[in-house]
Parts: sequence; C-alpha cells; structure tokens
Amino acid sequence: VAAPGPIDLAGITVTLLFLLCLVMGISRLPDSATGMLLWPWFLAASGVLLAALVVIEKRQAQPLIPMDLFANRQLAYTYVLTLGVGFSMGGIVFLTTIATLAYGVSVEHAGLALLPLVLCSMVGSMAAGRLLNRLGARNMVIFGFALLTLGYLQSAVPQTGLGAFAVASVLVGIGLGVVVSGALRAIAIDEAPPTLRGTAQGLINIFNAVGTLLAVTCISAIADFEGGGLTGFSLAYLAVGLSMLVMLLVAFGLKRKSAATVAGPTPSVGA
Repeated sequence: VAAPGPIDLAGITVTLLFLLCLVMGISRLPDSATGMLLWPWFLAASGVLLAALVVIEKRQAQPLIPMDLFANRQLAYTYVLTLGVGFSMGGIVFLTTIATLAYGVSVEHAGLALLPLVLCSMVGSMAAGRLLNRLGARNMVIFGFALLTLGYLQSAVPQTGLGAFAVASVLVGIGLGVVVSGALRAIAIDEAPPTLRGTAQGLINIFNAVGTLLAVTCISAIADFEGGGLTGFSLAYLAVGLSMLVMLLVAFGLKRKSAATVAGPTPSVGA
C-alpha cells in the first residue's frame, strides 16, 4: 500500500477562509453586529480567495479539491444542479410568509400550510430511490426540477387561491424529494475516478449548502427591495421558479443512461 501524501494544509486553510467570507458576505452578519457596511468586502475577499484556491489546488500533488473534477462536463453539470437543489431547499423557508400574507393564515398555524410539502417530499424521496435504477439518474433529475419549476412559479401567483397554493406545495414537495433522493450523487459516483469518489460527493454537500444560503438571502433581498409585502415575495418566488427552469434546462445536458448506481441514503427534506 502506497504511503499517503502530505496533507493539503494550504488548500484546507484557503477553502475554510473562502467559505467563511462567502457566508459572512451573503448573510451580512458582520453588518448586523457592527452597524457597518462590510458585506461587499467579504464577497470581494471570497472572490479573491476562490481564485487563489484554484491556483493552489492546481499545484498540489494531492489537492483537497482536485480541479480535474470540474473539467468533466457531467460533474460540472452535477455541481451546478446541486447548487440548484440547495436553492430549491432554501426556497421553502418563506412559503409560509406567502400563506400568511395572501390567504390570511395565522402566524401560529402557518407551518401547517407546509405539511403537505413535507409529507410529499418524504414520499417523493422514497419513490425516487426505488425508481432510480429503473429510470436512470438523468430522468429523475429532469422530473424533479420540472415539478419544482411548476410549483414555485405557481407559488408566485397568490391570486389563484389557497387551493392552488396547496397544489403548488405538493409539486414542490415531490420535486424536492426527487432531487435529493440520490440521483446527483449517483452521477458523481459514476463520473468521478474511483480514487476521487469521496471528494466528488463531498463537493455535493458544499454546493448544496451554498445554494440553500443563497436562496434565503436572494428571496429576502428581492422581497425587501419591493417593500417586503406580498408583491415583493411574489416577485422573489417568480425568480426562484425561473432559476428552477434554468436548472431544468441544465439537467437535459446530463448523459442518457438506463440505470445508475444508487449513492446511498440521503437526508429527507422533512428531516
């Protein structure tokens, strides 16, 4: 057995600093704590750190994040779609606000309005896991993002009534269950070299988390820009629906396969 190579301390350090600056810039936590306008500086620093990370990792013999993974078009599509999965998961946060503003659901009972979404996400995840080998990862991802597109676009039109909102939440729930069921992890396992499969799946976790953070920030920013009322949240969810449409188009770039290797259990949205 070959001796393990040196630990990529430079890559680990720069990665942590990049993620820290990105989170601070997106969440604006330093601004709230100090009362100063700091988030643009944190985002700028994250851009510089990202560029430095790419340079450092290309020079490492055993990098923390092998840049060769991104040269694989299928893996690149997978990571973009994983960012979209995280964005779709973060999108459910403010659906209760629409239920309250548009349909008069009390704040105390607003969470119950999303109960169909949670239940359908669990059912969708279980069903997608069983159908993954039969239908293939590509078809499952396309189906999931199609449902998310329809559900979020419907959520952006509160004038259609509470019944339509419930249908939209069902579509979003099933779509979320499908896209988090393991199809993208299966693609990562199939496309990554055997020695880099663990790294390939670890990047999925990172892109997922960043996408969730971006969704919460973007929705709240758009809603605040439009006054924070129902009009603002409708516009925000229109943006979410269009972003899911973009992810759907990206999903068509995945390879056609009749079967895929299941990557193992993943946490359901309900959890």
